[in-house]
Amino acid sequence: MPLAGRSRVIGVREVHFSNLFSKIVIFGESLTDIGILYGMFKGFMPKSPPYYYGRFCNGPVWADDFAHFYQNKGVQTHNFAVGGVTCIAHSLKDMYLPYNISNMII
Repeated sequence: MPLAGRSRVIGVREVHFSNLFSKIVIFGESLTDIGILYGMFKGFMPKSPPYYYGRFCNGPVWADDFAHFYQNKGVQTHNFAVGGVTCIAHSLKDMYLPYNISNMII
């Protein structure tokens, strides 16, 4: 008998993430920044509006949904992502922001 139009879930149980881990740390750049650069620049960049509360997008970024999901499961999330961050140090005279990954983890 074909199963088209039918679905059945067998053996699914709720997973309590807080038993597996208690904290998630997020690093990243503009696609993950939840307004940290905006705060550092005192609201100068990125302009809000048109950007959404200092994020580099027109709505919440994936890290917002990710954090909300896990916080509801009892897991703390810490987002250190900064828009414009690079993997290596650059000079301000070369028009780079003064942030790199080492600034996030120190």
